[in-house]
Amino acid sequence: FTRQHPEVRYLLRREISAMRSLIHPNIIRLHQVLQSPDDVHLVMELAAGGDLRDYLNSNDLLYEGKARYM
Repeated sequence: FTRQHPEVRYLLRREISAMRSLIHPNIIRLHQVLQSPDDVHLVMELAAGGDLRDYLNSNDLLYEGKARYM
């Protein structure tokens, strides 16, 4: 956080706080935040099944009923 603009630090802290408070089976959990002088790394729950962007690019639509079980 140290080298970033104060507003960026504020927004990042707010996002991390929101992510830590979300506990739901359909939301990927934030497990840990690692910080170095230059970077912040978010350690999150593994979302098995591939990249959602790749899936969306190769298919027409993702309906709610299907998305619920992916």
